This record gives sequence, structure tokens and C-alpha cells, in this order.
Amino acid sequence: MGSFHRAVILGLCCLPSVFSATKSLEWNISYTNANPDGQFERRVIGVNGKWPPPAIELDFGDTLVLQVNNQLGDVVTGLHAHGLYQNGTNYYDGPVGVVQW
Repeated sequence: MGSFHRAVILGLCCLPSVFSATKSLEWNISYTNANPDGQFERRVIGVNGKWPPPAIELDFGDTLVLQVNNQLGDVVTGLHAHGLYQNGTNYYDGPVGVVQW
């Protein structure tokens, strides 16, 4: 294999790291008012004073740095993400205190 072919293969192997990015977000979890079902406005848990919480969109190879500040007083909170393949790690899938088997 010539040096050109080695350079092309090496370059292709590095593509994911060239196009990957680090996305840093800060979420303040607090109460806010919203009308989530169209019936009436009420107190809900929001992110940065808004409801619904913002979507997080990443590309393959990206790194997410998420700083979460729980401002709910003495109420615990947790994060639950959809779109993650949980094969063999279902104990990580679910809201606080709930495991899906």
C-alpha cells in the first residue's frame, strides 16, 4: 500500500473527530407557569423559566456537557432522555425511582 493510500485511510479515520463538537448547556430547573394541555395555566417544572424543556440535538460523535441546577427547594429531580439505546443497561432508563425491565 502506497503512502497516498495510507494518508487517505488515516484521513477517513479522523473524520468523526474533525466534525464532532462539544455542546455545553446550563439548565436551571425551577417552577414556572404554563398551559401544557391547553386546559388552564398552572405551575409546572420548567427549564430556564420555560416549558416545555428545550430539546437537545447532537450529532454522532458530539459530546454533551450539561450542568443542571436544581432550584426546586427540597424536591429531588432527575433527567430522562429518549433516543438512547439501552441494550443491557435498562437500569439507567427511567425517571427517578423507576426502572424499566
